[in-house]
Amino acid sequence: MVWTYKPKTERCNINEENMKTAISDVILKKLSTRVVAGKYNIKTATLQYRIEKFLKSFKNNQASSSKSYSSKHTVAQVFSKQEKKMLTKYYLTVTKCTTDLRTLRQLLVLAYEFAKYSVVKYPESSKKNKRAGKNWSRGFGMRNQELSLRNPENTSAA
Repeated sequence: MVWTYKPKTERCNINEENMKTAISDVILKKLSTRVVAGKYNIKTATLQYRIEKFLKSFKNNQASSSKSYSSKHTVAQVFSKQEKKMLTKYYLTVTKCTTDLRTLRQLLVLAYEFAKYSVVKYPESSKKNKRAGKNWSRGFGMRNQELSLRNPENTSAA
């Protein structure tokens, strides 16, 4: 898995505010999909996909959900941006108060329990192992440079 991929073009960067406005213009029947796509400089197929996704979520009463994923490539994403911030803040608070949560394994268990009690969809392997995967921890650590994991030192009985 490539961890430090840097895109060569700006092709996939979509202004989300423009996308929301475009979707509302089409849904409120102000303009056609093709005209709105040209107006906001969005591909027609992308706009159609987002409109279908919005209508499907609206039918399932998920339009008022607090989850907001910015891209169609986040299908396998477990936590939303807000939930990641909450998990990071909680981890930093706990590590300041106690040294009990400093190892990688404890972070993985914490992430699994957070996903379980947040009632989000998470991988089957996490359910089996009762902890998040190592790929998740690596990505989480790269996105949150302020976190520090430490290996506990051995202590002597003397």
